[in-house]
Amino acid sequence: MGKINSTGLSSSCEYLPSKQSAVELSAAELLMRYSSGSRKFCRIKLSSSFLNQANLTGIDLKEAVLANVGAIEADLSQSELTGANLSGANLRRATLSEANLLQANLSQAQLIGAHLIGADLREADLSGADLSLAYVARVSLNRANLQEAELLGADLSGADLELTQLQNADLREANLQGTNLRGVNLRGVRLKGATYDSFSRFDAGFSPSDAGMVAL
Repeated sequence: MGKINSTGLSSSCEYLPSKQSAVELSAAELLMRYSSGSRKFCRIKLSSSFLNQANLTGIDLKEAVLANVGAIEADLSQSELTGANLSGANLRRATLSEANLLQANLSQAQLIGAHLIGADLREADLSGADLSLAYVARVSLNRANLQEAELLGADLSGADLELTQLQNADLREANLQGTNLRGVNLRGVRLKGATYDSFSRFDAGFSPSDAGMVAL
């Protein structure tokens, strides 16, 4: 277990002791510590704060509580967000490329136009999230929850969605070229105008043309 310093944060970013509550920080405090060189902010609580256009590349926010945070156009590329709570967060046009979002909670989050290229979203909760026009190419979404998510016009080329929950999701006009959708129940998913190619993978018996998809 890492030593807890005078700020209340674990210096090695190991999880805080189970009996210790999450450390609360304001956005201003987080940005100040980040600009001073700190990167490890495990399990902090930063609800309903604003980080719009902030540069937080490579920050470690494992299991942090970031619900309803405003981070429009923020740069969180290569960040560590395993198990973080980002439910309801406003991440429009944010950059999360190559971020680790394993088991993160992004339910109801606004991710319109966000860049998530190469991110790890396995087992993440994206139910009800809006990823319209988002760049989600080469993303791992194995066993993620995308029920009722909006993915209108999103770029999911080369993404791995095997065993993902997509019930009632909207993927109209999405780029699904080279996308792996094996083990996904596509019944009720809106796919009209979505593009696919010979490298796209679907379960046997699924007809992309019957779903209104466009072959490229």
